Amino acid sequence: MRRIVVFVLLVQGFCWIKVSAQKDIQHKESTILANNEFAITGKLIGRDTGSIVLLYFDKTGKFVKDTATLNRGTFKFKGSITEPTRAQLVGDLTSTRMSDPNKTVVFLEPGYLQLELPEGHFLKAKLLGSNTQNEFDKFHKM
Repeated sequence: MRRIVVFVLLVQGFCWIKVSAQKDIQHKESTILANNEFAITGKLIGRDTGSIVLLYFDKTGKFVKDTATLNRGTFKFKGSITEPTRAQLVGDLTSTRMSDPNKTVVFLEPGYLQLELPEGHFLKAKLLGSNTQNEFDKFHKM
C-alpha cells in the first residue's frame, strides 16, 4: 500500500512540473509576440556568414529595412504588423537587377514563422507559418 501511495505522489509531482513548464513557455512566447508581432527564424542554405535584408511596411505604414547577420547560416527577424504583409528578402543589396537570384517576395503574418532559403535560389524559399504565403504558393503552382 505504501508503494502505491508513493507512486501516485511521484506521478502527480511529475505532472505538476510538466504543466508548470508548459505555462512558462506559453507565457514567454506570448510576451515575445505581443501587439501583432511576427518572429522569423531562418536558415540560409549554402552560406554561413554575411547578412540578409528584410524590407516591408510595418503596422504604422513606415518602411522598414531590417538587416540580420548570419550565424552559421541562421538568422532572426522580429517586427510588428497588423495583417498579412508583403515583404522582400534580399541576400545582397549591391545588386539592382530585378532577376537577382538572391531576392524574393514573401507574405508575413503575425506569429511565429520559419524560413528556409537556398543561396542563389531565393525564389525556392519555404516559409512556414503564413497562410497567405501558402495561398500565394498554390496560386503560382497553378
